[in-house]
Amino acid sequence: MANIAVVFVFLLMALQAFQFSRLYGLANRTFAAIGPHLVETAIRIPGFDTAATAPCFDADALEAKIVFFMSRHLFPNIRTFTLEFYYFDPANLLVCSEACQGVSIAFNAPLTAWFDYQAELSFEIAEQP
Repeated sequence: MANIAVVFVFLLMALQAFQFSRLYGLANRTFAAIGPHLVETAIRIPGFDTAATAPCFDADALEAKIVFFMSRHLFPNIRTFTLEFYYFDPANLLVCSEACQGVSIAFNAPLTAWFDYQAELSFEIAEQP
């Protein structure tokens, strides 16, 4: 009878480990898939729709696109997560409020009651040589 209890506990631990690794992999793959191609769609070009003199991030468009992308790819497995956006000037790494050429995206998702997945990506608008 004790053998059955040990096997049952081992089976439960194996199932929990599988569930954790599945959620961790999903969160990691989805957040890593936010690449330059998605971020570049939210860059304002001078002369088209803005009075800015240099390319900069459109904060509203970028945040909406990233939230939609993450929601679409994480649901229904990970239902709650937080995204935080920090806009900065790449020249001096100080926080800026408008015409920002750098953004850092922080992601946090609770995977289990005892572990949260946390990651951060940064993007800058730079001149190509």
